[in-house]
Amino acid sequence: MALRLLGGPSGVNGSPRLYEDGTDYIVQGYPVEDGALLEELAVPDGEIVVRIPKTLAKFFPEARSGGTDT
Repeated sequence: MALRLLGGPSGVNGSPRLYEDGTDYIVQGYPVEDGALLEELAVPDGEIVVRIPKTLAKFFPEARSGGTDT
């Protein structure tokens, strides 16, 4: 399945964005660089944390369909 843009509250080529890639979601957002926060989250090597606004949640298919992914 090809990458599919589900939405985002910003203009063309903006951020944040939510994408669908097969059975996964891909989130584009702002990097969290606060060392204390990252330490509290205990992020494993090879992973990153991004910050997105709550308004991006409306673009998840489950939110659009009332709780189902159909």
